[in-house]
Amino acid sequence: MSYQQLDCALDLVRRLPPQQIEKNLSDLIDLVPGLCEDLSSVDQMVETGRDKVVEKDYLLCDYNRDGDCYRSPWSNKCDPPLEDGAMPSAWLTKLEGEASNAFDQDRDLHFEGGVSSVYLWDLGRGFARVILTKKAGAGSEGTKGCWDSTRAVGVQEKPSRHTTHYK
Repeated sequence: MSYQQLDCALDLVRRLPPQQIEKNLSDLIDLVPGLCEDLSSVDQMVETGRDKVVEKDYLLCDYNRDGDCYRSPWSNKCDPPLEDGAMPSAWLTKLEGEASNAFDQDRDLHFEGGVSSVYLWDLGRGFARVILTKKAGAGSEGTKGCWDSTRAVGVQEKPSRHTTHYK
């Protein structure tokens, strides 16, 4: 794989319809398999799942994925069920639920609809957090569109200094 092939592939991705990003990436990888790892960093549209336990929507992404399963922030259950999946600590699970409720209200007030999800996971000396928001809508003259927002933060605790570093 050459730099020129990657540059051309990324140029195509920028110019092709974003609603077909998955198919376009798959087709590019079929044409040039050596680009698979590099093209995995291309942002794709966030999909929505439904938590059957609490009947609420949540967003599917790499942050709540374990193999082919996705964990809901609402019930902390995986779909499809996973016996030995990675789960946040009890403290983070509680914090994740509280943050999910807060950002769900914030999303509704600011964006008047859509779906939001908050995911937290343990790090060595701290934790990380991501907030995802998806808003779909119909515009004027029959146009359709949506936007996705992903905001990630890492929190490193420094007990010797009694401080916390956010990045």
